[in-house]
Amino acid sequence: MRREKLAGEINNKEYQTVTDTGKIAKLSEGVAPILAQDIESHKFRFVGTGFFIGHEGLMITAKHVLDDVRPKGKVIGPIGVCHMMEDDRFYLRNIKRSFEYKNSDVSIVILDKPKHKVTGETLKNKVVKLSFDDCQVGDDVCTFAYPKSVVQSDGKEHLMEFSPAFFEGKLVEEYPDGRDSTMLPNPCWQTDMHIHGGASGGPVFNSQGHVVGINSTSLIVDTSCSFISTIYHIMNLKIKNISVNNSKAKDYSFEELIRIGVISTTK
Repeated sequence: MRREKLAGEINNKEYQTVTDTGKIAKLSEGVAPILAQDIESHKFRFVGTGFFIGHEGLMITAKHVLDDVRPKGKVIGPIGVCHMMEDDRFYLRNIKRSFEYKNSDVSIVILDKPKHKVTGETLKNKVVKLSFDDCQVGDDVCTFAYPKSVVQSDGKEHLMEFSPAFFEGKLVEEYPDGRDSTMLPNPCWQTDMHIHGGASGGPVFNSQGHVVGINSTSLIVDTSCSFISTIYHIMNLKIKNISVNNSKAKDYSFEELIRIGVISTTK
């Protein structure tokens, strides 16, 4: 794994987060790089970051990360997630479906479910815990994402070098009705985190190690000005035709998945 020294990067050892069980998390198991593959050339490219909120492949990312491979709604290639395992193996898991509001940069995605090659058991992923506690101007935040990752692909052989890192900052200003009508119309916060390309879709943590938002945009002119989307505004978003604990598939709202324990929160 190649590590780059980037402006805005901090000492990773100073930061920890927790899983739904309350244990200290190894974030590379719960936060993953997202890759797209061209239909014709079969070349892979890195497009952003996402994070797991359900043990069987339920994930959040930024909608514009997915839009990168589906301009005007037309999918131009497969898109998947590089799921890191405890033993440093990884699985490339396909994104099967996504759900989002038209005027929001938050997307819920469902991945396929890989099985253990020997036992046949479905492999589960680690998840992060969400927080809907009120945030305040000046609160400390940090993000974990895969900026400046490199994928070299000729369509037959693929060399993937991921560069995970933390970036820290503070909440600067709240936009409860959205920053603008086109790029970021959903509720969001401005931060002074110095983030880099590839961080879009990554989780933003509070000082307790719980997720309070998702990386959406960074202003190129002032790289210490970035915007994160909130999560609370998608409570009524419908995730259609999913099976919970091997039950018959049905539709659930995001809030219902929290209520029945599929998605872990602080309350």
